[in-house]
Amino acid sequence: MDKQAREAREAVKNMSFLDRVKHFWYYNKVKSFVVIAVIAVVSYTIYQLVTAEKYDLEVAYYGERGFTEEQIESFEQYLSENIEDINGDGEKNVKFTVVTYTQQQTLNEYGMAINQKFITELSAGTAFACIVSPDFYGALDSEIWEEIADSVLELKDSKVYGEILGETEDERWITKSLYDNEQGKEEKELLHNNALLAENALREGK
Repeated sequence: MDKQAREAREAVKNMSFLDRVKHFWYYNKVKSFVVIAVIAVVSYTIYQLVTAEKYDLEVAYYGERGFTEEQIESFEQYLSENIEDINGDGEKNVKFTVVTYTQQQTLNEYGMAINQKFITELSAGTAFACIVSPDFYGALDSEIWEEIADSVLELKDSKVYGEILGETEDERWITKSLYDNEQGKEEKELLHNNALLAENALREGK
């Protein structure tokens, strides 16, 4: 440790508690915001996963577009007509969750937190399908997508998707792969199968 560093360290030691807090905040403000944002988003995601209602299919949208309640309900209804009732409640329930953020936000703290939310949800194995914008798709490493994606559908080729949610040139439907630790687990395999059924319905609904 050089002389200047030692002197700086000694100066901090001699500060009052309040001055130390101000000093830390001055030099670590951005890092603190990132950590707080990530912890908040991941904590809320875990809470949702633990307390959430069980659906026959969950689909998450990550992109720049927003949708009306009517569009979301219509999309959920269409998908429910093309999947199986896997939880035995006599109904085919679909949950379509929309996470909207801009291209610029993919590069800041909020974007980092959303990416972490996405990875957490995939790791939990509840949402076996997602729809992503090109910016979100490009924000994650290609090797991550190779591990995640069992199947990919270019939604510009789906007429029914355009009719319900509006035409798109570059959004993708991603069906998540069954991870090694999910193989042989009936619930996970049924969720995965429903994601594939929904993808096929969008592909053929022209």
